[in-house]
Amino acid sequence: MPSKTKPVKSNALRPQVDAGLSGSERAQVEFGAYLKALRAAKGLSQADTFKKAEKLAPDDLPLIAPADFEAERDDIIKALGQTTLVRIEAGKIGHIRSSTLMALASIYGETYEDMLAAYVAAVFYRTTTDRLTANDAVQQAFKREGGARPFFISNATKQVSLREVADWERNLVDRSRDKDNVTLWIVAPNFIDHENKYVQEMVVDCLLMRGAHVTYFVDARDVGGGLKFTTFARSAANLLKSRRAQSEPAKVGTIACYGLTNEELAWLTASFVIANPDDYFRQVDRLDGFMIVSDNGAPSFALKLPDAEVKTLVRRITDRLEVRKEIAAPGKPNNERLIYIPNALKPYE
Repeated sequence: MPSKTKPVKSNALRPQVDAGLSGSERAQVEFGAYLKALRAAKGLSQADTFKKAEKLAPDDLPLIAPADFEAERDDIIKALGQTTLVRIEAGKIGHIRSSTLMALASIYGETYEDMLAAYVAAVFYRTTTDRLTANDAVQQAFKREGGARPFFISNATKQVSLREVADWERNLVDRSRDKDNVTLWIVAPNFIDHENKYVQEMVVDCLLMRGAHVTYFVDARDVGGGLKFTTFARSAANLLKSRRAQSEPAKVGTIACYGLTNEELAWLTASFVIANPDDYFRQVDRLDGFMIVSDNGAPSFALKLPDAEVKTLVRRITDRLEVRKEIAAPGKPNNERLIYIPNALKPYE
């Protein structure tokens, strides 16, 4: 619920963002300023925040299992020591545990969904998406001379499980308007699908066997003999061959792959799945997509992306693919470093 505390007016509430910072550093600074504004809007000092953390009860953190509460609270208290909180608010600490975010949300009267979305936008998404927070006091805390500056909290506040994303992918053909041209983009800078048999079966049984086309965007260093994506493609091809021996579908889909360069990996830092990106050019009202969020290097959950952010991603990726075509044109230098495999299954047919 919005805080009823009168906002504190202070120059310190204005994010001082150094123009020389990288995108991720800039977003961390703004996330720290967001936390500082939440605290100020509640009229709390950093010491007050620490004291409230010491008094947290299980009901304050309902997402933490009761058996784990004491240990988690101890970690939260350590994470919110005054010196550490100073560094968090200054944007000096990038990784913050989910339990610490839950605690801060509870103490500052913010929803965990908004707190999590803001953190993900800063640390994983490395972007700043303008949107006024629902907390009126925080809006006031972010007021600047000449008008209000909306903070970057991501609109992607609907958190879903990875299983729900898999179910969404499984039913993609049935949901698509044009069932003859179903496409799924999978942006995976940290590719691990080769380790997940369930993902491989879903791609083959629910997409390829039903004529859908899957395009992966992975680190170019994961493409090649014995490497991650190649291992995945070989497994998928063998499984597809087995399925087709049992029942030949009317149409078989394909798997394509773009190997991302270091330049592309600098802005495609998070993992996404996007359904039917061509719908953007057909001016379909809404596009669907999710951002996959990792914790300790492994996918943990997903955030439903708003339509506007999916369209922005599709447009930016499409623009980059056009640039790649120009670079790869005959006679152009450095075209050998761009990896594109239109049919990754063909070598194993």
